[in-house]
This record gives sequence, C-alpha cells and structure tokens, in this order.
Amino acid sequence: AAHASWRGAADNGHEGDQRSRARSDAGLDADEIEATAARSAEAIDAEIAANEAAQRAAGHWGVPLFAFNDEPFFGQDRLDHLIWRMQQAGLKER
Repeated sequence: AAHASWRGAADNGHEGDQRSRARSDAGLDADEIEATAARSAEAIDAEIAANEAAQRAAGHWGVPLFAFNDEPFFGQDRLDHLIWRMQQAGLKER
C-alpha cells in the first residue's frame, strides 16, 4: 500500500478513494484499518509526537528520516551513504 502511494503513479494520492484502493490492492482491509486507527487515535498521536521529537533531536526536517550515531541522512537517495557509515562502525552483511 505504501509503494502504491509513493511510486508516483497517481497525482494527489491522498484524494478520493486512492488510498482505500491501494490498501485493497495490497490485500488489506481498509475498513478494519480505519476502525483500528479510530480506536487507537490517542496512542497513534503519542507515537507521532515521539517521532517528531526524535526527528528534531536528530536534526531532521523531512522524510524519509534516517539517523545513525547522531548523523542525519536525508532522503532515500542517501541509503548507500547510511549503509557505508554503518559498515564503518562494524555492520556486517548477513
């Protein structure tokens, strides 16, 4: 569902029924997702607030968000840089 939303296949993917169709196409129950979100709204809001605070603490202002050892990496086009830095710190391929 996230891939469908972010692949750029449709403009304004947040409008109309595009998100619901993406969830259905991914085999997810859109109604159950909405119901769970409504039941868990307070916990979700707290998680978002915690993520925003961590984002600010890491020096980030956008998405996607990556930080390793207090070094920010901005955007999915920086994943190679992040992996390189992690390998410098001892990350081993499995």
